[in-house]
Amino acid sequence: MLIRFFKNNSFIQFLGLLILGLGLWMTVFINPPPIAETSFTSPLYNLAVSITGNHLILIIISFLILFIQAIYLNQLLIKHELINRNTFLTAFVYIVLLSHSLALQHLYPSLIASVFVLIAIDSLLDMELKAEFYRLGFRAGFNIGLASLFYFPAAVLLLFIWAVLFIFRIPNWRIWLIPIIGILTPYLFLFTYYFWNDTALDYLLHYQNYFTEIKLKFESAGRDESIIMTILTFFMALSLLRIMGRINDKKIVIRKKISIMFNLFFMGIIILFVNNNLISDSGTIYIPVAIFLSIFFSDLRKLFWTDLIFSLTVFYIIYMHFQV
Repeated sequence: MLIRFFKNNSFIQFLGLLILGLGLWMTVFINPPPIAETSFTSPLYNLAVSITGNHLILIIISFLILFIQAIYLNQLLIKHELINRNTFLTAFVYIVLLSHSLALQHLYPSLIASVFVLIAIDSLLDMELKAEFYRLGFRAGFNIGLASLFYFPAAVLLLFIWAVLFIFRIPNWRIWLIPIIGILTPYLFLFTYYFWNDTALDYLLHYQNYFTEIKLKFESAGRDESIIMTILTFFMALSLLRIMGRINDKKIVIRKKISIMFNLFFMGIIILFVNNNLISDSGTIYIPVAIFLSIFFSDLRKLFWTDLIFSLTVFYIIYMHFQV
């Protein structure tokens, strides 16, 4: 069904992806929800949502951002040989993951931040070539810095950058400092702006308050949401078991890249729980989850039952959205 259909890469699959995305988002197009709450620690997000007060326009922008991210992530995996063939599987899985809940179908900080996280991941995976890693390290850090101006917890991904440097065994000590400079560069411009407007001290206090108010928060989900999350978690567990069981069959460089995605997954877990909104703060973790599921689906030869269950899950998500 859907997995088999999106295993190919042509204009028909692209059109099918667009139609599926519109189907998943149709409810919020008809009845746009309010925008996410703004925060002093997400200045670029505040700027983005202040452009227009029209909720429908913001929903359309959100959908376009998600769709572009899905295509970019799809091409990123093909470029870095994490999946074996040209396919729209990754884009399909990513759109399903970030559309399974109505709480994810609006313009929220981590959605925009994920654009810059993907650019950073692309730069980091290019480090396997051991060339221009100073430029790539700064680029990755700079994009994580930009991401954190939309969604401050993304700054945690500095640890992810260091993990990549360790995995690729880049020994030069300077490269470990360059990502820090990259992350701080956007903040230098931000602080200069605040200083010029005589508000720097106020915003420093807001950042201080953010760290003092950090808390673990586990949100309860409704019945339908719990069913969907259980099924997705089941597929995620299967994909992890299969990938870990067959990782030694892959080339060394691919093994390293998969290890990088495991590190991103763990960083996503940290971001997921040390925050105030379990659903809308989960954008980062869905990137490695989409990658793992795509690798799993791509490597499967007997697809029937997996395809059937996952496809029925997608149709159930659409049905569930229209029942709200």
